[in-house]
Order: sequence, then structure tokens, then C-alpha cells
Amino acid sequence: MILLAVRRALALASAAVAIGAAVLAGPAPPAGATAVVYRDGNDVHVASVDGARHRRVTADGTDAAYYTLPSADDAGNVVAIQGSGTSRMIVRFPVAGGTPDRNVMPWRIGSAVNAGPTWARVNPSGSSLAYGYLYNQDIWTALKPQLAIVDPRAPGSPTAPTVNIPGYTEGSWFGTKVLTTNGQQLFVETTPGTFAGWLVAGANAITGGDLSRDGSRVLVRFGSGVLELDALDGRTPPAAAPVSGCQITPSGDDRFSGLPRMALSADGRRVAWSDAGGVHVATVASTTTPEAACRLTEHVVLSPTGGMPSFTEYTLPAPGGGDPGNPGDPGNPGDPGDPGNPGNPGDPGDPGDPGGPGGPGGPTGGGSQTTTGGGTTTTGGTTTTGGKTPTTSTGGKAPTGGGTTTASVSLKPLPPLRAARLRKGQAITAVVPAAGTVTATIARSGRTVVRATGVAKRAGSVRLTLRLTAAGRKAALAGRRVALRVRFAPKAGKSATVSRMVTLRR
Repeated sequence: MILLAVRRALALASAAVAIGAAVLAGPAPPAGATAVVYRDGNDVHVASVDGARHRRVTADGTDAAYYTLPSADDAGNVVAIQGSGTSRMIVRFPVAGGTPDRNVMPWRIGSAVNAGPTWARVNPSGSSLAYGYLYNQDIWTALKPQLAIVDPRAPGSPTAPTVNIPGYTEGSWFGTKVLTTNGQQLFVETTPGTFAGWLVAGANAITGGDLSRDGSRVLVRFGSGVLELDALDGRTPPAAAPVSGCQITPSGDDRFSGLPRMALSADGRRVAWSDAGGVHVATVASTTTPEAACRLTEHVVLSPTGGMPSFTEYTLPAPGGGDPGNPGDPGNPGDPGDPGNPGNPGDPGDPGDPGGPGGPGGPTGGGSQTTTGGGTTTTGGTTTTGGKTPTTSTGGKAPTGGGTTTASVSLKPLPPLRAARLRKGQAITAVVPAAGTVTATIARSGRTVVRATGVAKRAGSVRLTLRLTAAGRKAALAGRRVALRVRFAPKAGKSATVSRMVTLRR
């Protein structure tokens, strides 16, 4: 059993912590009031927590100049790191549009080449970017983690961050202060540049943490990769002590990092994490005991190919609203197949459509999301789907400047899909905004194993009958967790795709 204990500033002993059931009071924020910024491929994306709204922030990332470690302030201004090696830049994308601010990565220079950044997060006001890197003093000395803070709008000297403190890594913001770790325990900034020791976990190393805005909950990551969400006793950190908790076990590491990434929403109720299955978001209403699995509801996989998530209190506009200056969403980047089985290439299939041009002032387009129902995440890292499955849609219905319709497609609640029934056919229903063609597929090991096609004569519901293909009849599908992709191609305008993770029953 993992118990978190409090290490007070300058104290050597840990206080005992009582573990009991607790439910945090206070209403949850309205749906869509919180968004998630994440990396997908070489670029930055932002999506509402329910996956219904999505926007691609960048479109110029490459293998040599990729974007990484993105985050956004409460106003929606996005900050990310672009480049590799010593050519990295801090790039800030104003939510109002215009030319991004590009600045040289500021870090202390030794006689050898520094490495990083290893993490980065902009604060809620957008005035400060905290990040970490490995200081390479010389060829004889081991790399040392450094915590640096700069103004992302104008970082100043590339060799002298505003704040540069050795020994800390994997930080996040607690209002105007930084929460960080030395790789073993959590520390809280008490005054600018001064940190007090806070949480320890016995022999377990704490390798990261995130605090809710009101200090009522803390999310920690242990060296094993397990995440623990703890309710606090109401005092202000570093005095606060955990009173209850629950755990989430990611399925592997973030695809862009050697560890799972995580984030906690401002109200402490939503958790985001990334693992081999992509970027996850879920609501945790209550905590129980540290060894219990968190009860997850509203569990959404925002992107099966994404990573490095962070929350923002920015409300993403409705599709077609035309955020000024956004480069637009190039659409579905392609379904990678079953994220639960590493090594399975899935369906490389459709590379995606270049999303619609959106509304006045700036284009938006239709992305794709994968949604699963609420379930329980066990300490073994598996998530069971169940309950009512949220409907996920992409794109919007706003007319574009060319007079066509920006496509969208959503799914009505799915029946349990059974491998045996798929031989004769199982019906599902899609909802589309206009006349066009609807195609549904399930891929396994690079082959399409289930397919259905339907024609919409007008806006509304379209019935599709899923049937096994020749390859599907030879495949062992019962019990497999797969991605169902439904693609809508309107008679006029760009197409859209929605993905849904399902488990094929016997």
C-alpha cells in the first residue's frame, strides 16, 4: 500500500496520514469550460475535454523541427518548444492570431551542450513559462537538472533565464507558484525561487505532481509510472496532508517521453494522462484509498496518437466559429488502429482530409476523437468501458466561404458489437448534416476486418450494417479492443471522421 506523507519545510520526519473515504464538494465546471493542449505527430493540437471540439494549432512541425511540451494559459495563448538539439525555440501562439512570438531557448551555458527541455508549462496568466533542462557543466561532470522560468513573450538573454535553480525537475504551476520534484519528493515554491519540501512516499520515488487551483487535490506520479490522485485536508501546501486517494495505472509510457505524462484540471476533478494508448481525459468524482482504482467517468481518448497533455481553462469556440489566426485543422490524421496492443500498426488508411476553412477571421476544421464510456481503471492499467457512451462529433455545420458545408459526423449509442453477429451483420447509426456517403471500418493488423457503407440522401440518421470482410472472417476478433472509424463524405465540402474504441464480444 502506498501512503503519501507530509514532509514539512526544513523538517526531517514525516507526519502520519489518516486514510479514509472523502468526496470533494463543489460543482464541476460546465462542459467545454476546460480544454486540453497536446502534441500529436510533430504538431500541437487543442481539444475540449469531451472531444467534441478540436483545433490544430500548428501545421509546420517536421521531424527536425517538431513541436513539443505544449501548454496554454487561461486566455488560450499556446506556448510550445520547437526544434531539436541546441536550435530549440520558445514559440507563443496568441489566441487572437497574428505572427507567433519566436524566441531563442534561454538556458545557462556550460562548456558542453545542454540537453532538453525535459518539461515545460506556462502559468495561468501567461506571464511565465517554467521549464527544465539538463545542465552540462563539462565533460567530466554528470548532467544536472535545472528549473528555469522566463517570460514566454520575451525571454531575454538566451544564456540567462529569469530564474535558474539546480536540482529540480518535472514542474507545474500552483497559481503563481511552482510545484516541482527532485525525483524523490514534491516541493512547493513558498517565495520566488525558494522551495519547501512537501510530500514523500516512503521508499517510492515521486517523479511529478500537479495541484488543483484551490489546493484541494494533488495528482502525483510515482517512479513506477502509477498515478495517484489525493484529496487534501484543506490546509495550504506545504502544510496540507492527504486524507484519501485513488490510483490510475497508465498503459505504458507517453509516446514522446520515457514516462507517462499527466495533468490535473483547475478544479481538481478532471485528470489527463498520456500513455501508449494516446491522450486520455476522465472525471474522478471521489477518492477512496490509495490502493483502490479511481472510478473514472466521461473517459475520452482525445487522440490515440497524441501525448504530453496539459489543461487550460480556455473555452474552445464552437466549430466554424473561426478563431482569428488559427491555421486550421487538417482533419483526421489517420486511425493508428488498436492502441491497446503495442506493435499492431492498425489501419494506416486515410491520412486525413485538410479540414474546412471555417468562419470569418480564421479557419477551423474537423478533427477526430475516440471516445469510450465511463468505467473503472484498474491498477493493472486496463480500462473497462461501460455505462452510457458519450457521442463524439467532429467538424461543424457552418457554411464556408465557398458555399459548401463543413462536414461533421457523430454516432448514436452503439449496441454491443459481437464477433459472431458481425458475420451476418450488425447495425449502427450515424448522424450527418447533409447528403453524402458514410463508410465505417474496423482494422486489425493493417487489414480491414469489418466494413459498412451507407448513403445519406439528406441530413439526419444513416443506418449502417457492419459485416466481416474476408480478412475478418479469418481473424480472431473476439475479446479484441479495436477502433471503429466512421467517415462521412458530403456531396459538397470536406469529409470528416469520428473514431470510437470498442471491445468486440464473442
